[in-house]
Amino acid sequence: MIGRYLENIDALFNYVKDVNCEKILFVCGSSFKNQDLFFNIKDKLEEMECRISIFSGYSANPKYEEVCAGIKVFNDNQCGIIIAVGGGSAIDVAKCIKAFANHPCGAGFASIQIESDVPLIAIPTTAGSGSEETRFAVLYYDGEKRSVESNCLLPDRVLFLPELLDSLPIYQRKATALDAYCHAIESYWSVGASEESKEYSKRVFKLIRQYWKQYLDNHPEGNEKMLLAANYAGKAINITKTTAGHAMCYKLTSLYGIAHGHAAALCVSKLWHYLINYAGRCTDYDRIQYKHGIDDLKKNVEELKETMTYFQFILAEMNLENPRADEVDYLILEASVNIERLKNFPIKLDTLEINNLYHEILE
Repeated sequence: MIGRYLENIDALFNYVKDVNCEKILFVCGSSFKNQDLFFNIKDKLEEMECRISIFSGYSANPKYEEVCAGIKVFNDNQCGIIIAVGGGSAIDVAKCIKAFANHPCGAGFASIQIESDVPLIAIPTTAGSGSEETRFAVLYYDGEKRSVESNCLLPDRVLFLPELLDSLPIYQRKATALDAYCHAIESYWSVGASEESKEYSKRVFKLIRQYWKQYLDNHPEGNEKMLLAANYAGKAINITKTTAGHAMCYKLTSLYGIAHGHAAALCVSKLWHYLINYAGRCTDYDRIQYKHGIDDLKKNVEELKETMTYFQFILAEMNLENPRADEVDYLILEASVNIERLKNFPIKLDTLEINNLYHEILE
């Protein structure tokens, strides 16, 4: 075992033994519960005299009420450790169960106090969100996306099992690859970008360029390398947070039923053109959010040109269908944008610009 990363399943069992916890909550999807790997892990843990509880009652866009249901399972069974197996939704739900375990469900989102020392192990089954590397989680409360942030949300241990990606459908492969790519791009142009975060982003660009076709073809090396790319992307956004691409994409996901990475890619592709045009023409320093103004913005745009050219190529090659909107949709989308995330985008966007961008995205 190296740092937070478990080398194999045996290391998982050793960690459970080390924390001396006999009651475990698995947060996982229905598909994992039917896999041989789950039964193997469950049997071994039961041999260790651990008692297993399972929570799978969450949706692709997890809701506060679903997290509360998970907390009830956790508390009713007196669990002391959580193992999350799944994509970003499963890991986010597990993070929130951990963080809100002492929260009286039904008291409302605003009253939540985030604090917990419950051990959390993350086993990603998709290569996109990088949630295993971030101190953030997302859930929906009263129909609106809410971001939760705390250092306690960072999983204590991470186990990569590339074989878990074998059953991913092709659409999810496309969407998760794009999600990792968008995280790295947004982190790179973020106002909070640092040399460390940019280095992580560059690793993502290189890995995706080399292995995205193998990943789509379900090649073992492609699966392994895309897990690594998503992990680096998670490290990058853990430093910088996401920007306008993610601020604008969440409602696209819920309104049209498309995957998160698909929605993020549609937004990032148009925001990139906006950055190019703005960096080339802008002389209004009040609208630039980079500390060093227009020159800093131009430098970052220039550094991203080759990467964005390849991103646009991949997006076109994936041939994903664009949602179609009516005028009422644009008002809903415009009102949904998280202003806080917009502050990480290097150019200040007003309501009219956001509306115009949605028109471009949904042409």
